[in-house]
Amino acid sequence: GWSMKKQNLFISGYHFFLALLFIYVGAQVIQGRLGEYPREWLTKLPFTSWVLPGFAILLLGLSHLFVAGICLFQSRSIVARLTLLMGSFLIVSGILSIMVLGETYLATVELILLGSIHLVLGGIILWKAAHSSQSIRI
Repeated sequence: GWSMKKQNLFISGYHFFLALLFIYVGAQVIQGRLGEYPREWLTKLPFTSWVLPGFAILLLGLSHLFVAGICLFQSRSIVARLTLLMGSFLIVSGILSIMVLGETYLATVELILLGSIHLVLGGIILWKAAHSSQSIRI
């Protein structure tokens, strides 16, 4: 079976991978690599360009980087909570995006999918912790 250390290393690696992905995408968005900002969004969102959404994506990447670091040194309980929290945030962000824009985009589906993966991983960690010698409190 997987030791707690291997599990934490895997989860940390997952968060680190997402951190790099979000930081790269955020930088691309800030630089305007997605093309022109959709005019139909001007009335639905408080942004007039890609810059602020790009910084939000960058911030999401930095938060995953922070979580990746924490996951290396913490108990299963904390790792599971952080993973579940990050997953919930991604899913809520995706759902809010659909509600505000009235449309579903590939990025929205990706956010919800990544958030769902977080929830599954967090759930597995909680289950393993509950069925091991390590006590867990939520």
